[in-house]
Amino acid sequence: MLAFALILLAGIGFKIYKADHTGILYDESFSLAHFGKSAQAALTSYVNPNNNHVINSILICFGRKHFSSYEHFIRIHSMMFGVLFSFSAAYIIHKTVESKILKIILLGLVLFNWFAFDLSFLARGYSIAIGAIYAGIALILGLLSNKIKYAYRWVPIAAVVLMNFLALGSMLSCLFVLFSVNITFILYSSYVFRDAPNKRNPVLLNLISIPSFTFVLLYLLYKELYKDILNARSDFGMIPFGTLMKQLLIDTMAGQDNNFRFIVYSIFVLLTGLSVLFGIYQFCLKTKNGIRQLYLRLDDSGVFIFLTTAIAILAMFVHRVLLNMSLGFARNAVFLLPLVLISAGILLDKFWKNLKDNKLLGSAIRGCIIVVTILLTLLNLPSAHAVEIHDWDRQSISGPLLHRLKDTNPDKIWKIRLSKETRYLTWPLYYYMQFGYKFQIVRSRNWDVAVLYKTDKPARAIYLDEDYFSKFNCCVIVNPQNAISSGR
Repeated sequence: MLAFALILLAGIGFKIYKADHTGILYDESFSLAHFGKSAQAALTSYVNPNNNHVINSILICFGRKHFSSYEHFIRIHSMMFGVLFSFSAAYIIHKTVESKILKIILLGLVLFNWFAFDLSFLARGYSIAIGAIYAGIALILGLLSNKIKYAYRWVPIAAVVLMNFLALGSMLSCLFVLFSVNITFILYSSYVFRDAPNKRNPVLLNLISIPSFTFVLLYLLYKELYKDILNARSDFGMIPFGTLMKQLLIDTMAGQDNNFRFIVYSIFVLLTGLSVLFGIYQFCLKTKNGIRQLYLRLDDSGVFIFLTTAIAILAMFVHRVLLNMSLGFARNAVFLLPLVLISAGILLDKFWKNLKDNKLLGSAIRGCIIVVTILLTLLNLPSAHAVEIHDWDRQSISGPLLHRLKDTNPDKIWKIRLSKETRYLTWPLYYYMQFGYKFQIVRSRNWDVAVLYKTDKPARAIYLDEDYFSKFNCCVIVNPQNAISSGR
């Protein structure tokens, strides 16, 4: 599986490259300034709207203490958890998909999805939580296929509790996916051991021990913060459930203004739907012996993924619709997206396998699956420069801009002016001051460069590296005062 390994290494290499080259964002620099300069601040401070992702803040403290000479030291731990996510996703796909070709293209689809990719290296809680959750799922699938002795029953308990602590200690909004992983694992507890005295004991043991240990550890972590968190729970919006699912599962994959991308994604969804219908058709048929042919068996690793995905979506539905409580923003549910893509891949794999008897139709559908999945991957590749989530694209210019100004004149104190649309660059730019970059952010007409969003781009101006900075949806104007005063 050389191609599989090469795609995995390419995904990891690209993630490391982007973590190193993309500028620091507002939320990241805010985390360092308010929560990441001491363990006490990490454990006791809470400021909205950029709330404290506690374990992320603690690891920022560690990085600042030991690796402060590296400009992006605050991303070292998040990048490592992003790499862990990549390895875990590869293992999950390897365990749940049989077709070698489909394994390769599905891995590319999951690892290079721009939305999950960008959130898996930033110095916030997303990367830690997604790395911990998918590592936990990978470990569980490994235990299901390589059963252990009941004498070692505390090993999976410790692993799941650690997963819960790292994920919820970093990002509370991962609760729904994490809850589904825990519930599914508890239901599958008896399948983990080869010599359990009965099927009930492992289930009861995990049902009692995992929530108990998790609660104790999280209480110790959040005991100084939980009141602030509860008081701030209304600050994260009340997006309707359907709107959030559309933003997460449709807009991130099909875009909002790209018809071709929408068509490709629609065909991908259609093929997944056909695989479900084919599975139902197979189940309804009877063999000569009168035994129904199951599309998926209960002990199949794919069923574990399906149950986890379904329980997560159901938990989110109950929380938002029935309990009328906030789910946050679409990016807070990023942990669900890889599960949905892997679930779709598993269904397509079963469809692929069961069409082998029909050579003509099977070849046509398999070819369609390959082409559509590759196209969907290529249409959803992450930018090599900017973080294309929310307004983070323009914030990503922070480091590259200062590098360019320093290369131009390392001794000059550059006067930088920001517009209304780029004002959130203030915190990211100030982050780099600790590394000797010389600049001032000014509001007067006496500036050297101005950073404008693409919608504010003047018709005529002197641009600094226009093509390069356009990749951040920005333009950098040199000595723009004359152009602005003349109304251009």
